Amino acid sequence: MFGYVRPMDCELKVKDQTTYRAAYCGLCKVIKHRHGRFASLFLTYDCTFLSLLLLALKPDSPHCSKCHCLHRCNQSHKLSMDSTPAIEYAADVNVLLSYYKCRDDWQDEKRLSKRFCAAMLKPKVGRIKLAQSRLAAAMEKQMGELSELEREGCTDSDKVADKFANLLCAIGDNAPNVTKGDKVALHWLMYNLGRWIYLIDAADDMDNDKNKGRYNPFILAGRSKEDTAYTLYQSLNEAKNALNVLNLARYGDILDNIITLGCVQKTRSVLKEKQDESL
Repeated sequence: MFGYVRPMDCELKVKDQTTYRAAYCGLCKVIKHRHGRFASLFLTYDCTFLSLLLLALKPDSPHCSKCHCLHRCNQSHKLSMDSTPAIEYAADVNVLLSYYKCRDDWQDEKRLSKRFCAAMLKPKVGRIKLAQSRLAAAMEKQMGELSELEREGCTDSDKVADKFANLLCAIGDNAPNVTKGDKVALHWLMYNLGRWIYLIDAADDMDNDKNKGRYNPFILAGRSKEDTAYTLYQSLNEAKNALNVLNLARYGDILDNIITLGCVQKTRSVLKEKQDESL
């Protein structure tokens, strides 16, 4: 369910590629510092987007430092963003989402590797719950309700997607240092992005879920490719509209690339559409 929210690299300017990679490396370093090396293995593009989005809503630009690690070690001038409350929040969210995914994968597929990962992340989650009690409670509630709908075999894809959308809304609502004027637009952006993430994951897994007899709302509902495409693109259009309303101090080109190019490209790839088709 993760890893879909990423840019179209070939359309990013060189300076924007450098910024995005600095955010990615910065988030990795913060996860490692706050939650340990094992937790950093679950670093996602989705939470890199979250950290950039929250940093874009702040008046002060984050500082970058030289990064020394094995990843892209051939680059002599690699940078990573220094820790900020926004990046620390994204790091906590990354660990929470990774834990819930591993736990649910264990419950659904009974894969011992997922049980091991969930067990390793659980102590980290316990500490996050103490610091982010409202966020953790809201995420736990939505994940519980989502799992219940999936166990019941809910055929309404909008209903199950709404639960994951509300989970992302909780992430936006509890984010630090967001002004009152941006809260409504951020809530709407996170809601529609959450719907898209859940539905694109379901569309991507249709063949695999069908072969293994696993829950998939699109299979149960018998929805056509056209209906699926309309729902996915509608969510992205609404996310884009919300992004346009936010008072972004920086990173507008990167965030726009992710929503209007990266996510659209992924949608077309999953739906096996021609790449020259437009929204």
